[in-house]
Amino acid sequence: MELRRLNGPGLSLTAELAFAVDVMLPTSRLTAVIDRFRREFPHTTLSVYSESLGSTLQTVWDSQASFAVIGTLPDAPSEFVTTPLCDIPMCLVVGSSHPLSMEREPITHSALTQHNQLIISDKTSRSTGRSFGVFSQKVWRVADLGSKQEFLRAGLGWGLMPVHLVEEDLKTGRLRRPRTEVENSPDGWKPIPLSIAFKRSRPPGQGGRWMIDNLISELALPITD
Repeated sequence: MELRRLNGPGLSLTAELAFAVDVMLPTSRLTAVIDRFRREFPHTTLSVYSESLGSTLQTVWDSQASFAVIGTLPDAPSEFVTTPLCDIPMCLVVGSSHPLSMEREPITHSALTQHNQLIISDKTSRSTGRSFGVFSQKVWRVADLGSKQEFLRAGLGWGLMPVHLVEEDLKTGRLRRPRTEVENSPDGWKPIPLSIAFKRSRPPGQGGRWMIDNLISELALPITD
């Protein structure tokens, strides 16, 4: 949240900006925008929360953040204004020691349900009764995307991950991308749409608007890193 402003003759600067981003947002893109923000607003204190599912939007509800980049919980209540940002390509991956990594034939949906699927848990109740990308009867929940990636590398299950985050693991062989029979997208996994969201009653101020505009410009390019 933009908590304070420095006001005076000809002066209206954001003193503090806080916003939340979904864990699926590529860190390199966010860092590029924040670097420009640092030069544009050298006296502004910045707080960035990395969250997932309902926790991302909750920071705005609780007035901790001015706006949020939402994704893994893709919708927002009517009290929010939302603007599409970008799509994050996803893929199914397993560790090199996982049984599914040895399959030569495309893996069926039935076969996937017999193995642990690793998903991120929601710290809020916003996704109660709903599931996003859950296919297996056996589900292990982890706290964050970093833990999920480590569990995948250790062969503890299979999971959906943003392509940009696992490219290096796929190159080195720590993770593998088995073929599946699941339909509806190139590998059966639809991309995650990211959006900007803020409350209608409390729109972002100068620094927040600048950040949103520059995130939109930065994320207009295809996600390949």
